[in-house]
Amino acid sequence: MKRTIYSLYIDVPENEHFGKSIAKYDTVDKALITRNAFKEHYHKLIKCKEEYANNIGASFHMFEYDKDYKIFSDNLLKDFPFLTGYEIVNFYKIHLLYVLAKKYDEILYLDFDAIPTTKDDLQLPTHWDSYYIKDRFWAYRKLYIFNEDLFPTIKGDQFLYLDQDVLIHQDLKYFFDLEMSRPYIVRGWWNDINTCKKNFGKIISTPLNSSVIRWTRGQLRPVYDYVEKHKDIVFFSYKTIDNFYNHKFYDIHNEDEGFFKPFPKNDIYSWYKGNIFPDDMTEKKLRPNCKICLFNNSYVWKDKAEHMNQIDEIQKLW
Repeated sequence: MKRTIYSLYIDVPENEHFGKSIAKYDTVDKALITRNAFKEHYHKLIKCKEEYANNIGASFHMFEYDKDYKIFSDNLLKDFPFLTGYEIVNFYKIHLLYVLAKKYDEILYLDFDAIPTTKDDLQLPTHWDSYYIKDRFWAYRKLYIFNEDLFPTIKGDQFLYLDQDVLIHQDLKYFFDLEMSRPYIVRGWWNDINTCKKNFGKIISTPLNSSVIRWTRGQLRPVYDYVEKHKDIVFFSYKTIDNFYNHKFYDIHNEDEGFFKPFPKNDIYSWYKGNIFPDDMTEKKLRPNCKICLFNNSYVWKDKAEHMNQIDEIQKLW
C-alpha cells in the first residue's frame, strides 16, 4: 500500500488573503503577519513534515508556486474572476489530492502551518466530561495531568505546566531550580488580599491562577484524588478550578502554609491587571524583568476586540 503526505505553500499577497471579507479580524495586517511568519519558519515547517512522513513510512510532497499552479490559477480565474488568491490555493490543494490519488492509496494533506508530532502525542481522558455543567468548573481538564499514571509515556519527575496564552520573558530553567517541598501555583499579587479574604466564604475573588503550575511527580495527586472522590459536589460548587484550589488547597489567611506554595513576587504578572497591589498596578504594560506575563481575564476586554497577536509590543517579542 502506497502512502504519501503533501503540503502546499503559495505566497499569497496580504491584500488578497481575505478578499472582500468583512469579518472583524480578517485584516491586511493580520494576513501580513501570517505571510511573514511563513517566510521566517519556512525551512522548519517543511522539515517537521518530512520527518513525520519518514517516521510513518510515507513519502512527502511539497508543492509551491510553479508552472502547474500558474496554469491552474489562470484557468480557474477565467470562469471565476472574483476568486481571491487565498481561495485559489484552497481549490488547488483539492486538485492535488485528485492528482496524487492516481498513484497513492492513502493520502494525508497538512496545511503548511501544521506541525505533526509522532511521540508523546497525548490524549486527555474523558471520564469527568459527563459531570461538566456549562459555565461551572471550566478548564477542569487541567486536573487530569495531576495524575501522572494516566500518561505512562511521560517520563521524568519534574513538571511545569503553562497555559497557551502566556508570554515567556526569561529562561524557564528558573522554575526547575526552585525548592520543591511543595508544588507552586500563581498567586496573583495584583489582587487586594483583604478583598479576597472577605469573599472567601462566597467562593469568589480567588488570588490564585493556574496558568502556571510547577510540581514534582506525585505532589498534585491529592488534588486529582479529591476531585475524583467528590466530583458530584466539585463540579456543581465551583465556577472555576482556581476558586476550587483557593477554597480547598490554599491557606489564604496564612500564605506560608497550605498545600500550594505561591510563586515569588515579580515572577509572574498580568497584562490586564498589573503586577503587585497596590504599588505596581499599571495595566497593559510589559515587564521584561519578570519571568512570565499572563493574559488572564481577557474576556473583560472582549468589547475592545484585542487579541494577543494583535498587540504590537507583544508581536515583536513573539
